[in-house]
This record gives sequence, C-alpha cells and structure tokens, in this order.
Amino acid sequence: MKPFSVLLSYLFHPLFISAYFIWLIYWMNPVFMDFSENNGSQLIIISLLTSTILFPGIAIFMMKGLKLIDSIQMRDKKERVGPLIVTSLFYIWVFLNFKRNSLVPEYITYFMLGATLSLFICFFFTLFFKVSLHTVGFGSLLLGLAIIRFKYAFDDVILTLPGKTLIVSTDLILLCILILGGIVGTSRLLLDAHTPKQVYLGYLLGASAMLAAYPAYY
Repeated sequence: MKPFSVLLSYLFHPLFISAYFIWLIYWMNPVFMDFSENNGSQLIIISLLTSTILFPGIAIFMMKGLKLIDSIQMRDKKERVGPLIVTSLFYIWVFLNFKRNSLVPEYITYFMLGATLSLFICFFFTLFFKVSLHTVGFGSLLLGLAIIRFKYAFDDVILTLPGKTLIVSTDLILLCILILGGIVGTSRLLLDAHTPKQVYLGYLLGASAMLAAYPAYY
C-alpha cells in the first residue's frame, strides 16, 4: 500500500488543489470555459494556475536546492514556514487581481479568498505543531465547492464521454471528493507522515477557512 500512498500524496499535493478546483468548476459551469475572443477565461485560468502552482512550485524547488527544506513533502513543520509564506503571497496576489477583474466569476474569487485564509491559518498552526496540508486542501476543496454548488444552484455536472454525454448530480461529485479526501488522508497515515489528529485537524482547518471566507466575501 505504501507505493500507492506515495503516488496519491504526489497526485493530490496541496499545490494542485487550485487545478482540481478549476477542473471541477468546468464541469459545474462549462459556459465559464468559453475561449472566444471576447471571453477572458483562458487568461484567468493561466493566471490562476501559474500563480498557485508554477511560481510556488519553483520557489519550493529553489528552497530544496538551497537545502532550506529536505523535500517537497516538507515533513518537518519548521520546513513549512518558508513555503507557506511564499505561497500565501502568490494567493493574495491572485485574489486581489481577481477581485478587481469583472470578468472573473465571483465564485472563483470567493474560493481564492478561502484558500488564502487556509494558508494563513496553516502558517499560524505550523508555528506550534504539524498539520496535514493534504487534508487542509481537501477540506477547502470540498466545503468551497459545496458552498458554490448551493449558492449558485449548480445542480448537475456534464460529463462528456466518447459517443455520449452524461448528466450527473453535483452531489454525487461532492460525495466522490469526500471519499477521495478520506483515501488521501488514510494514505498520509499509512506513510507515517501524520498522526490521526493532524489529519482530522487539516480537514477542519480547510473547511473552517471556506466557512469564514463566505461572510467576509459576500
């Protein structure tokens, strides 16, 4: 099970949560992904992915090259302080730019605010003890999408398969995310990367950040 757990840890690294979010948003609201000349979707997506994955990833690999951290998994809580600060700055930049841009759907800006809050909460807790960043990411993703689903009435998800198109309830997708989040949390336990308390606290912190962002944004 350990090789599979390692694979899951990399596939669902916290850096990729924003990519999974925008992918799921495409399912919930395909109109947003209109790449016509008069639509800014492409630039919005590129800006989001480069600022939340590429640039923080480069910074983390530079820290590893300078031996400021031992690995991108950042097993020691002290190693997480620098990467969390750098990533938080990029997230703040994305949120502020999205908030000023009328082309960006408000539910994406809301999610970025929640994700930014989750990073700051993680930074605060990391000063005292270790928290699972993987489960923080899944807690944020699940609650953020659930809030967006109910506020904007994204009831169905369109799945395009070879030769057919399926319409699936968004609630089923949220259930799948919940199960996948549990599997990822279990994989972190199997790798002895975290204790159960650290895993459960991660879910709680991620979800709490999204709940706190809702009244702050709307």
